[in-house]
Amino acid sequence: MGRLQRRTCDNCGHSFTPIKSWQRFCAPSCYRESCQIVKRFLRDCDGCGQQFATNKAVQRFCEPSCRQRRERESYRSLNPPLGLPSGTVGAISELLVAVDLMRRGLHVFRCLSPHGPCDLAVLSNGTLKKVEVTTGSRSRSGKLFTPSKSPKHDFDVLAIVERNTSVIHYQPPLTD
Repeated sequence: MGRLQRRTCDNCGHSFTPIKSWQRFCAPSCYRESCQIVKRFLRDCDGCGQQFATNKAVQRFCEPSCRQRRERESYRSLNPPLGLPSGTVGAISELLVAVDLMRRGLHVFRCLSPHGPCDLAVLSNGTLKKVEVTTGSRSRSGKLFTPSKSPKHDFDVLAIVERNTSVIHYQPPLTD
C-alpha cells in the first residue's frame, strides 16, 4: 500500500498527509471544532419568553421543560380539574357506562372489589362480556387520550368516558 497524497483540512484549510484514506481533518481538534453547530436563528421561547439561539428554524421552545410546561398548561385549559378525587371520578364514569348499557337493554353487573378483573360485566343474549371503564380527555387537536391499561387487565370491551362531556366511546364499538 502506497503513501496517501497530501490534502487540505476541511476545517482549517492547512495541508496535511492523512493516515487513513477517509481522513478529512488534520487533527482531532479540527474535527471537534468542525462539529460545533452554528446557531443561526434567534427566537423568543413560546414557554418562558426568553430569547435563545438555535440552528432549527421551527424550534419554538428553549428547553424541553418549557415545552412540557406549556403542554401541561394547554391540557389543563382544555381539561380543567374536576375538584374530585380520582377514585370518585372513576366511580362516576363506571355508573355512567352502566346506565348507558342498561338503556341499551343489557343486564349490567358492577364489580364490588376495587381490584377486580374488570369494572362491569354485561350479559347479552346469554353471553357475558367484561367491560373496563376509563376516563379520557381531549388534546388541542381533538385526539382522545386515555390512561394506558396494563396487560393484567383482561376485558372484552373498553369504555372511555370523556372527562368534560361524559360522552362514552366503546372499543370495539358496541352493536345494539
